[in-house]
Order: sequence, then structure tokens, then C-alpha cells
Amino acid sequence: MKNKLMFLAALALAIVAVVHTGCKKEQEEKVNNYQATLTKSVSSDTSIVQYAISLASVLENVECRNIVKTEAQKQFDGDYDILADTLQNKTVESEKLSIQSLLANNLEKQGIKDGVQFLNNINTSIPNLQISVPIKCDDWDTESFIPKVVPVPISFDDNKNSFITGYDCYGNAYTFSLDEDPEEPVIVVSVSERIDENGNKRFSEQEHYDYSVLSNSKSAPNTPSGLSLVHGSARCLELSWTDLPNENQYLVYRRYSDENNYSQIATTTSNHNYYIDQNMRSGKKAFYKVRAKNSDGISAYSSENIATTVSDRSDGELLKIRRMKFNTSSALREVESWIRGAPELRLRVYVGSSSTPYYTSGVLEPNRRADINETWWNHEVSVFPSPNGWEASSYGSVLTFDWKEEDYQFNQEYSVSTSYEDKYDHGTIKVGVTAKFDSSTSGDVGNGMILWWHNKSTTYDSRDFFWEFVQ
Repeated sequence: MKNKLMFLAALALAIVAVVHTGCKKEQEEKVNNYQATLTKSVSSDTSIVQYAISLASVLENVECRNIVKTEAQKQFDGDYDILADTLQNKTVESEKLSIQSLLANNLEKQGIKDGVQFLNNINTSIPNLQISVPIKCDDWDTESFIPKVVPVPISFDDNKNSFITGYDCYGNAYTFSLDEDPEEPVIVVSVSERIDENGNKRFSEQEHYDYSVLSNSKSAPNTPSGLSLVHGSARCLELSWTDLPNENQYLVYRRYSDENNYSQIATTTSNHNYYIDQNMRSGKKAFYKVRAKNSDGISAYSSENIATTVSDRSDGELLKIRRMKFNTSSALREVESWIRGAPELRLRVYVGSSSTPYYTSGVLEPNRRADINETWWNHEVSVFPSPNGWEASSYGSVLTFDWKEEDYQFNQEYSVSTSYEDKYDHGTIKVGVTAKFDSSTSGDVGNGMILWWHNKSTTYDSRDFFWEFVQ
């Protein structure tokens, strides 16, 4: 018995030792993996800073400045930038050397043992490293002005920092505020927002219409009288109801929102269970009641539970954005700091209470940041194109516009609340569903409701981002 107890005790100690060794090994592997990831990130950030300091020195050569400006103005991806690998292959005739050689020489002056190998390594590890001129590229006088170079480390978070460091051609450091756009051109070295690590554009430029979310069926009212109300041509509403078996005629009554009493506006003949109300007062909400009549008497009024607002639009009109702008520089910086250049905007449009966007635009990219900063960017976006246009009679009278600024930060979840008009509750605008989606978005520009009866010349404002429609 004693021997058996001693054996069991020894076995327990052995199991504890094995488990402890395994846990320790697993913990060490996790620590090593974390340290490797941390070291790689720190190494890339340091390399970007060293690259920027070397580039700042190279820009003392006016021919180098001309090359950077010329290549950036080509806007190969829609913004003022050029991939670092492409720039390095350019030749500076006055020096009879490539820009890569000039960069390598300056890197070795910083203490880098092999400048060429350093550049090869950074091109391999960060293939989408770019050189950009996000501010006043076209106005840059390369003959007389040497810009400072700002490195943007991979770990740099625009939303958590108010300042960033840049360097002149002598290696002196300068602090730039992210809350104010620089008054002179600045060179930025950063990872491209528009080009991925394989050299492909990150964002689709194709517009997308999902017609499956549009329903062509008209809602049946949930009342015994079955009243239904839709928009027709300009300043016109079409009222219908369930036909009754024993009537000779219908009496139609209406009042506007600024009136206290109903007035009879029409009498229809037997089985004519509809009425088209024309030449109405635009911008006013109209309420309706209907009574049925036969030789034995008149029915009670239908419930006062259906209404909508009269519009200057005609059912099926095209809906097209004609221009947009950030009304203030601070509003633009809220969604895209100046070091990122021109914003990349995307619009999603929701119809009624649908949780799926009916329309998703391609990425809307102004050529220059200045084109949309405190000035109108004239760029048309067809939200409801031909042949059908915005059919409020079928698709509803409320659209939810959601604007986002696209970035390379993927797997971000966003949500937006849709809205719809409840004609059976006095035409009240109600919150529908919450639509959720994953996106590469990192900037919430804003959202807003577009109502069928809004004036066509309305300027829409969401957090100082404005847009207008073609009238």
C-alpha cells in the first residue's frame, strides 16, 4: 500500500512538470511572436523616417525637385503622389546618377552601412511606400523653393496626434500642426492609401446599383377603408382606397396642415375608388378622408390617418448630385488630414427602411485637396438615373444619404439608421432599421435625409459637408 501511494505521488509530480513546461513554452512563443511583430513595426517606422531625411537632402538638387513635382502631377492613382520605387529609378542628368544612388549616398552619411541594400529592403517590405505632394503641388516653384519632408510612420494615428515632424534638406527637424494646412508645399513619405502591397488600386471606381432593394409594389393600408396615397406628377397626389360592393359614389375630403377643417373636393362615380388631386400647394402636408354613399345613406368618414407633403418633383424624376464641398478646412481635416492629400469619398444611399444600400458610388476623388476645400467641386453623381428615376410612388419618399471617407484601414464596422414616411400616421417620418456594413472607411463625413418634397435648390449640410442636386 505504501509503495502504491509513493508511485501515485511521483506520477502527479511528473504530470505537473510536463504541464508547466508546456505552458512555459507556449507563453515564450507568444512573447516571441509579439516581440517580432513589434520589432517589425518599429523597424518599418524607423526606415520611413530615415528615408524621408535622405530624400530631404536629395531635394537640395533642383532637378530632383522638378522630377518629384512632374511625377506627382501625373496623378497615376488620382492624387499627387508617386511610388517610392518608381521615383528611385529616375535619373538626375546633372549628377549622372539615379535618385536611388543619391538616396543611398545620403543614407550612408546617416550611418547606414549599405544604402542600396537599405532601399531594396524598404521597397520589398513596404512596396506601396509613396512620395506625395498633398498641398499646393501645382503652385510649387521648384526653382526657388525647397520643401520640407514629413515622414508618416505606419503606426502613426491621425486621430490621436495633433502634430507631426518634418525635416529640411540640412536635417533640421520642424513641427507641423495637423489642425492647419501648411501655407507652402510639403513632401510626405507614407504608405499609399490608394495602392495596395501588390500595386493594385484599393478601391473600385465602378458605381454599383442594387435594384433588388427597390420594391415596385405599393403598400396596402392596414385599415378597413384601405386608403393609399402616392406622389404623381409635380404638385399632384394620387389617392385610392378599397372598393366597396354597395356604393353609388364616393365623397373625397381634404385639408392642408395649416387648415383646421376638411373640405369636400371631389365626388367619384360608382366603383371609381381613386382620385387624382392636382395643382396643389407645394410644401404643404395634405390629409384625406373618404365617405361612401348609396341610396340608403352615407357612411362614416374613413379614419384621419393618411397624409403626405406635396412636392414640385414629378414621380420618376432623375436625381443627380451636381456638386459638393467641405465648407471649412477644419471640416475636411476631421475626415482627412492634409498629410493624406485629397479625400476619397464614397456615398451610400438607402431607400426607405431598407438595410441594404440601393446605390453605392465609386470612390469620388477630387484631383486636388483644394478643389473641395471651401469651394464647390463640380462632380455629377447619378443616384437615380434613367430610365426610371426616383419613383416615390414605388420606392418611397425618404432617402438616407451616408457619406464616408475611404481609407486603407480595413475591417471597420459602421452603421447608419434609415428612415421612412408613415403616411398612415399623419405622414410622420420614422426611424427604420439600422444598417451595418464592413468597410475600408476610417472617416465619417456625415449623413442626412433627402425628402421627396424638399426644394430642388436645397443645399444639404452634414457636419459642414455640403452637397446640391441638379435642378
